[in-house]
Amino acid sequence: MSGWLRVFLAISLIVYLGILFKMIVLKYVHIYDVMSLINERNSGFQRNNFVPFRTILDYLFHNEVGAGIKFRNLVGNILGFIPFGFLVPLVSRRQISLYTVGIYSFLVSLSFESLQLFLRIGSFDVDDLILNTLGGLCGYWSIQLLLKVIELPNTRRKWYLASLCMTVFSGITFLSSYFW
Repeated sequence: MSGWLRVFLAISLIVYLGILFKMIVLKYVHIYDVMSLINERNSGFQRNNFVPFRTILDYLFHNEVGAGIKFRNLVGNILGFIPFGFLVPLVSRRQISLYTVGIYSFLVSLSFESLQLFLRIGSFDVDDLILNTLGGLCGYWSIQLLLKVIELPNTRRKWYLASLCMTVFSGITFLSSYFW
């Protein structure tokens, strides 16, 4: 892959992580109010969940919350991390495995959830870790499938096309999250 394409994808990954940070950690806070909330002792919304699958099962079978909120929380957590799962292998100079993408997805998600917990902005939910990691894995699977399906003789063209498709997909994912 050419240098400029790798730089473009690296910038895309950085911008994506910034948007993801705003959507996850600062979803209830205006960016200008962050410092004042950090300085307040009892700021933010705190309803933490440390029991795996509690929120997922509650949304699927017990919760009286509307279908839109359930869909946004369950499917949105998966969709939000799909771009991460395909951008990391595209940016990397070496082959990255499914296992590595899963670990990276988990660690990024854990960072965001931990920030919510310690800064008391939003809430920590272990189920978000599960869903976000699943999203990263789905992104990895999608880029691997796309690279296998695209039958181009030139490897460089294959990477260009895959990069373009995934960048467009990530843009659509972000736009849809703002209009949900």
